[in-house]
Amino acid sequence: MDNKTEPAAKNNREKNKSVKITTDSEGIKVNIISKTSFGELLKSWAPIIVSIMALYSTIIQLQKIREHQRISVTPKLSFYLQDSRYLEKFGLRIENHGLGPAIIDSVIMYVDEDKIDTNDPSIYWNLVLEKLIENKVSVDLDSYKKIYKEWYVPGYALQANAEAIFFGVPEAFTMQVEEDKDGIQVSKICDTTAEVLKHLDMAIYYSSFFGDTDFVLFEKKYIQYDF
Repeated sequence: MDNKTEPAAKNNREKNKSVKITTDSEGIKVNIISKTSFGELLKSWAPIIVSIMALYSTIIQLQKIREHQRISVTPKLSFYLQDSRYLEKFGLRIENHGLGPAIIDSVIMYVDEDKIDTNDPSIYWNLVLEKLIENKVSVDLDSYKKIYKEWYVPGYALQANAEAIFFGVPEAFTMQVEEDKDGIQVSKICDTTAEVLKHLDMAIYYSSFFGDTDFVLFEKKYIQYDF
């Protein structure tokens, strides 16, 4: 460094220092405190601020991606009644018109306000029949045996855009106008199906792959007319 620049550099160093005089029991102390300009402070923090902003932006993008993925696999179940005695379908059907599979959590059913207390699919509909008989509901036993009865155990997945009969006339029977192979009239099975549904209330609780929960209801009040 030459003689001209050395005093200038020294002056700059001196500008960035201040003198703080303190006293204590040992006497007077002189402390030299370095002063940093706002521009230098901002320059030192700039990389940290940029990193924080980049991290925040990444988090927001990840949240948007996750939300899009969540929506893309959201199921939506619904019940609907099908009345086509002499065509293809008759009874209560369930449909998943969402974008992802519906994972069944539980099924709750009431027969005239009495809850069916079991999760055993092998006896569930037998208990429904017992409760109907107990409540003096007129049910044709032979026709009841012919009705297709679905029961979803927890963990079962109903795929997107899928529909299935839940309680009603088996589809193989509906192609026969008068009776099935055992001589049971299809119209009688239809009548029994309608009569039973007039006494049922049920709820199916289900989840998406992301754990979002929902439920679908069927209430006997929906049956306001004879099929």
